[in-house]
Amino acid sequence: MITTLSFYSLALAITVTVTWQFYSKGADFLGSVLLGSCVGVLGGAILCQIGYLVIMRITRGAPFHVGDTVEITTGSYQGKIGEVENICDGRLCVGVSIEVEDGATIKETFDWDKIRKVRAKQAV
Repeated sequence: MITTLSFYSLALAITVTVTWQFYSKGADFLGSVLLGSCVGVLGGAILCQIGYLVIMRITRGAPFHVGDTVEITTGSYQGKIGEVENICDGRLCVGVSIEVEDGATIKETFDWDKIRKVRAKQAV
């Protein structure tokens, strides 16, 4: 929700700025709005993605690597400690093995914003 609001706010601000810059230099209004909208959406998307990655690095310890120890911060496994088993291809998520009450180990996939790094993998 906050990421969506951030994107719309940023895209609108960039759109208005670019539109105004081109329109004030003599470009026609429709062309300025179209160009401003394209630049606003692309610029907003890129800046929001960079911001998300920076926030995940600061608050969650991302990026995660196989062997890292993580704590689950939300959902039914909240508070459980697990180990990163695999990294999802092309997505900001990881596969984590968690030991549950009965001693069994389960594997679950979590997005970066649902876990927090407790300890990095030990160097060999």
